[in-house]
Amino acid sequence: MIGFDDYVNNGDCAVVADELDSYLDEKVIPRMEDFNILSWWKTNANRYPTLARIARDILAIPITTVASESVFNTSGRVIGQGLNEDPRFKVLKKEWFEGKDCLDIGCNSGIITIQIAQKFNCRSILGIDIDSNRVADAYWHLRKIVRTEHNEKRRANASRVEVIEKGDGLEKNVTAAQEEKKAISRNCSPAERNLFDIVSFKQENFVHGRDSPEKYYDAILCLSVTKWIHLNWGDDGLITLFMRIWKLLRPGGIFVLEPQPWVSYEKNRRVSEIGFRTVEDIGSGGLSSSKTGFNRPIFLFRK
Repeated sequence: MIGFDDYVNNGDCAVVADELDSYLDEKVIPRMEDFNILSWWKTNANRYPTLARIARDILAIPITTVASESVFNTSGRVIGQGLNEDPRFKVLKKEWFEGKDCLDIGCNSGIITIQIAQKFNCRSILGIDIDSNRVADAYWHLRKIVRTEHNEKRRANASRVEVIEKGDGLEKNVTAAQEEKKAISRNCSPAERNLFDIVSFKQENFVHGRDSPEKYYDAILCLSVTKWIHLNWGDDGLITLFMRIWKLLRPGGIFVLEPQPWVSYEKNRRVSEIGFRTVEDIGSGGLSSSKTGFNRPIFLFRK
């Protein structure tokens, strides 16, 4: 906050206020088809230096080519008052992920990725998405969830300490309370880091990415992503997707696929040319009572 203190102490607030008043007193420029707002701010930067910096930051925000469904269809990956469990967890099994290295392709805002780490105790899970904004959202959600869990544990531990101290007044209870307080203080930081140690996110175009020969996975998820890969990179993109997944899986590893919708990919539904040993439909029928968007088939492939 040193910069802010200098800003206030140097009286810059009044300067900015005068600058804003002058800008608002400007005559409105008539609407023109060839008007270039960036050129205008560049020309007037000397008159309104602070406002020009603000305008530069706002007008320089890049556009995104993220698929429309990723923007408008939250697909249950939204945090409300709590973390609502995704209905697709009904067909996922703990043994697929527990103590395993996992990869979530097209993680969107990271909710599914984080829930898998919490619910199934995987050793590590990496969520990747082509859109850097979604990756930023994922890290925001991760920090929010870690803070919430940490605060809940701290309140619970504090309550236990208070109960001990309000006991029968025996010295051993007070000592126990003091020891527990020390333990809580010592354990706060590691507990807060636990989820950060397990979950990570990365911006990457998986179809055009490079294989990392030193990193392999026991479980890979690809939920509601294939349609966008197909639209952007066609059949070759889908083949590349399956080939890369197969290479990154350890022997015996599993690949969970949720296509959208499967009818357009019927000819290749067994992807036998890729080399997967078995494929099992684990979702059909099991999610029939779920809300719209979650009654698609979900397939489990084994290498």
